[in-house]
Amino acid sequence: MKNSTIAAMILAFLLILFGCNKEEPAAVSAAFTTNLVNNTVGVGDPVTVYLQDATGEFLTYFMGLDSTDSYGTGTGKSLETGTDSLVLTYYTAGRYAFTLVAISYGNWGETVSEARQSLDITVVADE
Repeated sequence: MKNSTIAAMILAFLLILFGCNKEEPAAVSAAFTTNLVNNTVGVGDPVTVYLQDATGEFLTYFMGLDSTDSYGTGTGKSLETGTDSLVLTYYTAGRYAFTLVAISYGNWGETVSEARQSLDITVVADE
């Protein structure tokens, strides 16, 4: 009984030791495209953001509505891995900086790889 307990503890230790390898972060890309023409959309009209080329462990977007929802000053919204598109709607005329951020961690969190892409979207009132 004592030998089997020791053997189980050694096996568990070896699994932990060799199962957790330091690895570089996964590749990241914040590349996206949209359905916009000249980066302009009407108030209340949908904007489709295509994310097929975006990669990373974590994807976050910022609509740029105000300082609480803008990159660098606010909190973004997370996307599920594998999301291929996103539909946004802006309800007030103005200029907004949409930003997509892709992040991956490696080496047990010691290394961070980040990519970001922004697009200024002009929202115009319907005539």
